[in-house]
Amino acid sequence: MKPSIKAGLRILFSALLLAFLVWWIELDSILVAMRSSEPLFLGAALLLLPLNLGSSVLMWWLLLCAIDPNTTLRSAAAAVFAGYSLALFTPARLGDAGTRIYYHRTHGGVQVAAALATEGIYRAVAYLTGGSIALLVAIQSGILDSSVWTAIATAAVIAAGCSIVMAVRPSRLIGVIGRIPFASRATPHISFLNSISGRNISGLFLLSIARYVVMIAQLSLLMVGFGVTANHLHIVAGSGFVFLVKWAVPNLFFTDLGIREGAAAFVFEQMGGFGAAAVSAALCLYAINLVIPALLGVPQVRKTPDS
Repeated sequence: MKPSIKAGLRILFSALLLAFLVWWIELDSILVAMRSSEPLFLGAALLLLPLNLGSSVLMWWLLLCAIDPNTTLRSAAAAVFAGYSLALFTPARLGDAGTRIYYHRTHGGVQVAAALATEGIYRAVAYLTGGSIALLVAIQSGILDSSVWTAIATAAVIAAGCSIVMAVRPSRLIGVIGRIPFASRATPHISFLNSISGRNISGLFLLSIARYVVMIAQLSLLMVGFGVTANHLHIVAGSGFVFLVKWAVPNLFFTDLGIREGAAAFVFEQMGGFGAAAVSAALCLYAINLVIPALLGVPQVRKTPDS
C-alpha cells in the first residue's frame, strides 16, 4: 500500500473516531458547552503551558547531559519544540522521537533512542501512579464499576511499582535491553545510563511529577470552565483517568485526536452527563498543549539541527 494511501486512511479513521464521539455526545451539546465556557478558567490553563513545556525541556536536557555534558539547554529546547511540530502529524507521535534522534544525531542514534526510552520510564511513573490513585478514587466513589475496574487498577498499581523500580536505577535498562534478541549489541552504546547521577535522577522524578500535576491542573480547570459541576476531587480523578488511558492506548492515527476525547467523554458522562463539557475541555487541552507548541516549533524545524 502506498504511503499516501496509508496516510489518507489514518486521517479518515481519526475523523471517523471524532465523528463517533460527536454522534454519541451530540454536536449541539458540545457547541453549547463551548459557548458557555468561562474564559477565566481557559486562561488559567493556558498560563500553565510554560510550566508544562519547561519541565519537558529540562527533563530532555538532563538526559542528554548524561550522554554529552556539553549539551546546551538551547539545543535540547529546539529539539523538543521541533518534535512537537512533527508529532502533530504522525501516528502515535512518532515524529517527536524521530525529530529528536535526528536533531541530536551527533550524540549517536542509539544513545538518543535510549534517552527517549528512559524519559518514557519517568513519564510512566507519573501517569501510572497518578492514574492508579485516580482509578481507586473513581471506584470508591462509584463513578466506575468496581467489578470491571478493580482488576485494571491492580494492574496499574503493579505497573507503577515496576516503573518506579526502573526509574530509581535507569542503568537497569541496560540489562533489560541485553536480554532482548538482536538488541544486545546496543548495550555498549547505552552505558551512559550508568553515569546519571543521583541528583539528576531526583530531578527527573520531580520534573516528571511536576509536568503531570500541571497537566492534571490544566484539564481540571478546563472541565470546570466548560461547565462540569461535579465534586472537585472527582474532576481531578477523572482527569487522571483520562491521562492514564491516553498513556496506555497509543493513538495510531494522525493529529493525536480521539483517545483523550473518548476517555474524557466516557468517565465524565458517568459523573452526571458531563460528556459534552468533557469533550470540549479535552479539545481545548489539545489546542493548548499540542497545537500551540507545534506552531512555536515550526521555526526550529526549518533550522539546521544544532547538537
